[in-house]
Order: sequence, then structure tokens, then C-alpha cells
Amino acid sequence: MAVIALISALMLDQSRERPHGLDHLRALAILLVLVFHYRAYYGIPEALIPFGVNTVAAFGWSGVDLFFVLSGYLIGTKLFEDIYNHGQVRFKRFYLNRAFRILPAYLVALAIYFLFSEVQEGRGLQPLWKFLTFTQNLPQDLRANTFSHAWSLSAEEHFYLILPAILFLVFNNRWQRRGLYQLVAWWPWAWRFVTSTGSNSWNRNSAAADWARR
Repeated sequence: MAVIALISALMLDQSRERPHGLDHLRALAILLVLVFHYRAYYGIPEALIPFGVNTVAAFGWSGVDLFFVLSGYLIGTKLFEDIYNHGQVRFKRFYLNRAFRILPAYLVALAIYFLFSEVQEGRGLQPLWKFLTFTQNLPQDLRANTFSHAWSLSAEEHFYLILPAILFLVFNNRWQRRGLYQLVAWWPWAWRFVTSTGSNSWNRNSAAADWARR
């Protein structure tokens, strides 16, 4: 528990007041993603591209990575607060909180895409069940690419499933030793999954940019 106390103290000290710097980073990430898509997907003629946009767009992919880092920090803070204050991850509270923050807007967006074909910006939708189960990115169909940007939300949902389970295994007294053994056993497979997903995301962005330039 000493490790939990140290980690929680560091994170709680920083979270007593709203960390406005994170909002600035989030705004930067949004701008990077917008510039990347502006340049890669819409085929803007070179003469109409404002000065400096191409330079910024070359690093636009890092905006999604920045979002993932911010999400990991914020979700990790909530989970470590739970462990520090209550001795365990409160799964029900955590998943209800995530569901109410994500699902309403997500389900409305899905309904609009599936009910009104005129708003579909791509070449077709993947099956509805893939969006509802957040498996739209495993793997992602580059042809049926309407609402394809939901892949990043799917990746976050996977994170929401994995991190609480890992913390439960590591810091639950009854499961601690067994959990550590299981983490050691499953780590190579988890690492392979993470690296393959990251590689697919990089290949997807590169392929999309190449497609847009044709």
C-alpha cells in the first residue's frame, strides 16, 4: 500500500484544483487533429493552403496520441483515488460514470449516421454491431470509412476495460500475488496487441493521407 499512497499523493496533490493546463493541451490536440484532416482528407489545392499548415499537418497525427495520454492521466487519477480512499476500484461507480459521459452523445451520433444517409461523409458504414461493441477498429475497414474517427473512442473503451482490471489484480490483497503472476504471464500477449493496434492506426492514417492525395 505504500506504493499506492505515494502514487495517489502525487496525483491528488495535482488534482485538488482543476488543472487548466490539461485544457490547453486538449485544445492543442484538437487543433492538430483538425489540421491533419484538413490537409489529408479534403484535397485542398496547394495554392489555397495557408502558410505553415503543411508543416503543422505533418505532426497532426500526434494530436490523437496526446488525447490518449491525457485520458490515461485523468482516468488513472480517478482509479488511484478510489484505491487510496476505498481500498479498491469501485467498478460499478467507474463504469456508470463512463457510460453517462460517453454513451448519450455517442448513441445520438450513431443514430444520425445510420438513419440519415445524406450526412454520411465516407464510402459506407461498417455494421452497427461493431460500433455498439466498440470493435470498429479491430480491424478498421478503410473502404467503409463513414464515422471512421470512432476508432479512437473504441481504443479508449478498451483502455477502460483493461486498466481497472489490472489495478484490481495488482492491488487487491486477496488477488495480489496471483494477479502479479497473471500479469507476467499475459504481458507478452498484451504488448503484442497494443503494438499491433498502434501499427494499424499509423498505417490507417498513412493510407488515408495517400488516398486523399491521389
